[in-house]
Amino acid sequence: MLALKEPVARPRSRTSLKLLEPTESYRVPNLGKSAVPGVRIASHREELLAAYRLVFRRYTESGFLSEKSSDIVYSPEFAQGDSRTLIVVSPAGEVTATATIVTEPATECATDESVIPWRIIRSADPQRRLAGVTCMACADGDSGSRPAAFFALTRFLFQYAQYCHYDGLAITIHPRQVRFYQRICPLIPLSSVYSQEKLRGALAVACRIDLDGRSLSRVASSVLSWFETPIPPEELCRPGISPADSAFLVRYADNSDCEEFSSSAVRMAG
Repeated sequence: MLALKEPVARPRSRTSLKLLEPTESYRVPNLGKSAVPGVRIASHREELLAAYRLVFRRYTESGFLSEKSSDIVYSPEFAQGDSRTLIVVSPAGEVTATATIVTEPATECATDESVIPWRIIRSADPQRRLAGVTCMACADGDSGSRPAAFFALTRFLFQYAQYCHYDGLAITIHPRQVRFYQRICPLIPLSSVYSQEKLRGALAVACRIDLDGRSLSRVASSVLSWFETPIPPEELCRPGISPADSAFLVRYADNSDCEEFSSSAVRMAG
């Protein structure tokens, strides 16, 4: 991630941190005293379902989604290009936090359907190669586990983006969170406050996080101590969602009887 200790980059190819609800009350966890949650790229169907159910639950609780037949938040773009879904798994095997990094669509039509407001971002920043971040959510936990999960996920997002040769990350955040993000990373607002139609009119600001060495050098040392610890390249190079799993998730999201559909599909897959 960081210019200080970058992971080995793979060959170059062309191909909204949200719902952890960070606030000004968050304190940067002490690496020497905090248990650092393990983060990995989700690869199994049940892990992906658990992650997208967690996002759906948090979005619904926050009023961003209405109750509906499906119980997951999923978009086919989560399986495209460099897109990856990250998860934190508890010792009991439960997915307790998640975030998804998304490749920018190749076509204008796909851009309109994207979960990231690429038109807004590109109107302000047409040059940089950016990856989007969305569906960041955390299960209920004690006061220490949520900040630790947030910083662990962010570390992986930063290092994965650099591994894939992105210049930065595109995100949408609530206006009240802008100051917090500016405290912990090189955040540049790209838009005024606008209403997100896909999230029932929730307020948002489109932003960019720069990942070049000069920008990161302005980040506080207590935050850099989290972000600069290298993640092994074998973790960063894990594959994303397979076409078969993506097709399953699309069908699942559209199916009215999710539980029955999921059980029968998993039996067939087995």
